[in-house]
Parts: sequence; structure tokens; C-alpha cells
Amino acid sequence: MRVFGSDLAIRNMDIGDMLHKIGNYNLAIDSYTQALQCSSLGNDRNSLEKKVGLFLQKRATSRIKIGKYPEALEDALEKIRIHSKDIVGHIFASICYMYIEDADSSNESFLKSSIYIAQQSVVAEKIKLALQSQSYDYSQVRLLPYQGLYKAIAFRVFLN
Repeated sequence: MRVFGSDLAIRNMDIGDMLHKIGNYNLAIDSYTQALQCSSLGNDRNSLEKKVGLFLQKRATSRIKIGKYPEALEDALEKIRIHSKDIVGHIFASICYMYIEDADSSNESFLKSSIYIAQQSVVAEKIKLALQSQSYDYSQVRLLPYQGLYKAIAFRVFLN
């Protein structure tokens, strides 16, 4: 049985996900890196960009968990290069810039992510509520898309 690049990439991502869940972030990073390397073997360009973006996001998450902010920032910026309006990419970039003490870039990335989220009418009202009140009830957003992003945005705003 021949395993194609995209199948192997998904398999490596799944392994990375399991390692991430048990807190073995360094090995998770290695698995996500292998997934990225395998994804270059795929043929469908549109599908490939989505997968690469997902692998970069997962690797950045593991890197953030262990404080490798410059490396996580590289992943976030690559994700943004692939899709300039990628909300998660901008949020991750904002977080990384914050930890490497580049406040101006952090604020710029955060503002871009906020703008892109607000452009989605389904989420705009929830964002507004989160930004207005520190006592916002996050249980209201569980059924909506991007629930983790609301928390990240609120977290970022309330840090300042």
C-alpha cells in the first residue's frame, strides 16, 4: 500500500495532536514539522494551502505553550502570508509580538484580527460585548464559530 504525501501529513498531524494533548510539545512540534514537509508532496494547491495553514497553526500553538515565541511568530506570519486575512494567524502574531516585547506590532496584529472578525456579521456583536465588559459570560459563545478567538481577543484587551 502506497501512502501519499497528504495522507502522511494528516497522520503526522494526528500524532502531533495526541502529543500536544499530553503536554509533549517538543515532539508535537516535530510531528507538525513532518506534516508540513509531507504536505509539499500534494497536488491540489487550494487544499494544500488550507492544510499548510492548519499545520502552521498547530505548530505555533505548541511553540507558544513552551515559550518559543520567535518561532511561533514565524509560523503565524507564514500563515498570514498564505492568507492575509487569517484571523488566527493575526491573533497568534499579536500574542507572540507581545511576549517578545514589540507592543506596536502586537497592537497592529490584534487590530487586524479584530477588524477581520468584525467583518463577519455573525460574530461582531459578541466581540463588542466581550470588549465592553470584563465580566462577559463566555458560555454565550460556546455554540458560535471562533469561540476560542473571543477568549483570546478578550484576554488580549484585558491585559493592557
